[in-house]
This record gives sequence, structure tokens and C-alpha cells, in this order.
Amino acid sequence: MQPIRSIFAPHLRLIATLLAGLVIGGAATVAASYSIHFSGTPQFCMRCHEMRVVGEQGWMQSPHYRNDRGVVAGCSDCHVPPDLPRMLYVKTRDGVTDIVVHAFGEADPRRMDWDRLAASAREKSDDSACRACHQNLEARGLPLAAIVAHRENALIGRPKKCVACHRAEFHGRFRPYLEIRDRHQFNQSGITGSLANRNKLVTVPNFPIAGRENP
Repeated sequence: MQPIRSIFAPHLRLIATLLAGLVIGGAATVAASYSIHFSGTPQFCMRCHEMRVVGEQGWMQSPHYRNDRGVVAGCSDCHVPPDLPRMLYVKTRDGVTDIVVHAFGEADPRRMDWDRLAASAREKSDDSACRACHQNLEARGLPLAAIVAHRENALIGRPKKCVACHRAEFHGRFRPYLEIRDRHQFNQSGITGSLANRNKLVTVPNFPIAGRENP
């Protein structure tokens, strides 16, 4: 009977290559999965100063952060489609654009054209991101006008996008913050925070996954 070593000896290089490939492939998969997840978190998005003010003074003051259910909709929950192929495309497209603008464009939040950026965000928005959370468009407690509008929209040939009707800027409270320069006036306005702290990185807690409940 041949020793086990002699049986596998001719194939040791192949076995070692396969094992190395499995280890490298597994590590790459874990790293890619972590990168995809982390790059969509508020902690990541708010590292840039132009997005920090949007997050602190806009999103964290909005119903997508503060609501009775305690469910938080993070950046990627609204700005990135949930299905993997489109998620990767959108994250790559927007990530490259954000890096270029941050490095070479206008990155001062007090001088950025927020109207143009809001219009661009609406144009790129995908209803699948909205519907991941707002699945029941006829939920109990909704105004009758909203229920009727949702039903009528579902019956037309090409339904309108959610943002065609829901036009309020969901994290727009950062705009008054940018316009107010006097700290005393700022504190009297009822908006939290201070201009003195705008350069400090906010510590954003780990949030529950948004949107798997009906509103």
C-alpha cells in the first residue's frame, strides 16, 4: 500500500495553489463585502467636511433619523439601489464623482450649488430604494389624499417617481445652518450644534438596518 504522502506528492503544487487561491479569494471577498458596507455608512460619508454638515445639521435633524419607530435610514438606504448589480454601479459612479469633486472641484459647503446638487440627486434617485422602506403605500394613518394619489399613480402607464411628488428636501435643514454665522443667533434658532464645532467629526452611532418595516 502506497503511503499517503507518495499518493499526493505529484499533486502537492496544484493542491497548494488551490488552497492559496481559496484563502486569497476568501480574504478578497470579505474585504470587498466590508468595503461595500462601510462605504455606505454615515460614518464614512460624513468624513468629508462638505457632507458632514449635511449629515449633522440636515439628516440627523430629519424624520429619516428621528422618528417614532426608531428606525434610521442611512445614506445608502436612500441614495443606492438595494440590488447588487445596480448598487455596485451607483457606488462606483458616485464614488468616483465625489472624489474628483472633493479633490478638484468646489468642496466648500458654504459655496456649493446645493440647488443643482439636489436636482441631480433627485434625477438619480431610484424608487426601489424608497420602496425598500415604504412598502405599504396605503398604510393605516396615512392621509386619504396620499392613499388616493398612490393608487392613481399605480394605475398610470408610466408611474411618477416618488420624488416627483415628495419634493421636500429630506435633509435640507443644513441650509439655514450654513446661512447663519452668528453663534448666538444660531443657538436661538432652535437648530442644534454650533459653528465652532463644525470642523469636528461627529460620532455617529451604529444604527438598526432601515426600511424592513412598513411605515
